[in-house]
Order: sequence, then structure tokens, then C-alpha cells
Amino acid sequence: MQATPELSDDLLQWPYLSLLVSSVAVGVVYLLYLFELAPTLIGVVPRSQLIFLSGQLSVTLFGAYLVVVFVDRSATAAPDTGQSTARSDTSGGAVRHAADAQQHSDGDSDADNTDRDGEATDIGDDGGSGDNSDDENSTHETAMTQFTQALDEHLGMLCAWYVAAHPDSIGEPPASYDALFDGDFAETVRRLDFAAPHEGEPHDGTWIAWSAVRLTEFRRETMAIIDVHSDSIDPTVGASLHNLANSRLTKRVITADEAALPDHLPADTALVLFTEADSDDPLHAHLELLREMLATHETHSAMAVTPPAERDCWSGDNPEAGVARANAAGDAEQYYKLF
Repeated sequence: MQATPELSDDLLQWPYLSLLVSSVAVGVVYLLYLFELAPTLIGVVPRSQLIFLSGQLSVTLFGAYLVVVFVDRSATAAPDTGQSTARSDTSGGAVRHAADAQQHSDGDSDADNTDRDGEATDIGDDGGSGDNSDDENSTHETAMTQFTQALDEHLGMLCAWYVAAHPDSIGEPPASYDALFDGDFAETVRRLDFAAPHEGEPHDGTWIAWSAVRLTEFRRETMAIIDVHSDSIDPTVGASLHNLANSRLTKRVITADEAALPDHLPADTALVLFTEADSDDPLHAHLELLREMLATHETHSAMAVTPPAERDCWSGDNPEAGVARANAAGDAEQYYKLF
């Protein structure tokens, strides 16, 4: 069924409007000459011939207008109707092609297509979940592998603390870091005299100066890893890394070095920083965070940290066992409590 053209729109469009105006204009000229209201063009065109020509031209122009409006516009109405139908079909979200229409003539084609679409959707969903899981594991592996060196050096510092504060020559190294931290590690390190001389890189000084440098580097490297992978690693892992790098132990050692506490101590007075043995103990809290990160690192990292048995500190020479152990003197602990 053809659509009826809208004459109100056609009258306002070019060239329809030009044809209609021209037809009316020539018709007015025809009437003026027909009723002898217009002057005769003497020597140019006879009045009778001018009346005939203007009448014919007016009728021709008006006929052309009718042809354009009612014939040409009616012929284009059918394609517009088809486009309207196509738009109404696509508004539901499905575009149907001629091949699809032919397939729909078969009774079971729709069901088969639906089954195939369902299988494709399921496969795509499973593939997407697998890709996301693989990406997450890859990100954790990259972050933990980059964390290996900083973690390994930090463990080396803690082992040096333990050996330097140990009262006796050390025996066999523990089988793992969990075994080290489960033993007398905390009680031994509490007797470490941070004001004692330290020989070695980065420069000779005190144990507090050496430890502050190592902890500052550990914090800087760990925070750099967090910054690089903050948008991709698990928030829990990121928070654990942040808490470890900025633990109260780290802050206490760095603050004590910045305050140059050994320079303000009386002669032969030890500087012990961790005397608490309760829930407020920064050493115990730091070790708990460290053990958590060791487990995460072991699960995700492509590189392993140096085992305790392979560290130089267990040889008893670097550092020497008990070289920085503080005697149980009340003056040292009283000074620490002021700090």
C-alpha cells in the first residue's frame, strides 16, 4: 500500500514551490491580458498571441507541479515504507537479512540457531573468566617477582640482627624463615644494641645507621612496586605491602637514626629499640606482616628468596655472633622508655 504524500510539506519544498509560484505568476499575466487590464506590447507581441502563450505556459507549469507532487512523490513512498519497516525491526535489537529470512522458513532453524547462540555465549563467558583469572595471576606473579630482591635484602638484614644479638655462637641454620621466626628470634633481637659499631657497606657506622639505610631502601622499593601495580594487584596484597613497608618497626628505626640518638647516649650505654613484649610490640607486628608476605611471595613469585642456610650470616663471620648484643642493663632500657 502506497503512502499518500503530504501536500503541506511539498508546497514548502524546492522545486515544488517554484513550479507552483511560476504557474500562478504566468496565470496572473494571462488574466491581465485576457481582460485587457495590461498594456499592449506594441510592435513586440500581438495581444491575442500573448494571451494564448501565457495561458498555455500557466497550464503547463501547473501540470508539471501536479506531476512532481502526485506521481514522483508517490513512487518514492514505497521505498520509504520499506525503510520504516526495517527501522522498526532493528529497534528491537535484531537486523534480519535475506538469508536469515530464507533460513526462518525451515521449521527447526530458529531452535538450531538459538542453541548455537547459547553455546557461543557460554563459551565466550567461560573464556572471559579464564582470561581474567590468567591476567590476575600474571599480574601477581610480576609484582611478587619484582618484590623478590627487596624482600631478600630485608630478610638478610633481619638475619644479621639475629646473629649480632645472639648470646652464643649459632648452630645449624633453621630450615625455613617460619622456623626462624617461631624460635627465639624476637627475644634475641630485643637485646640488639643499635648504638654498637657496624662494619660494612654502605659505610662504617652504627647498627642504627646501617639499619636505617636498609629499611629506607626497602620502603622505597616496595612503595614503587605498589605504585606500578596498584590498579591490577589484589587490594589485600597491596595493603599488606604498604603496611610492611611503613610498619612501626621501620618508622622507629628511621626516626631514631634521624634523631642521632647514639650521639646523645652516655658512654657505654646501649640503645635497644624493642623492649615491649606485648600486643604493642612493633617487632612482633612486623614479623607477622613479613610472614604473611612470605607466603604470598612463595605462592605467586617466579623467583625464590635466598634460603636461611645459604646466607652469609650463618657462617658466624658476617656479622660475628653476639657482636652487638646489649647486656641486660637497666640504664639502657630506662633511656629507651624516654624515647
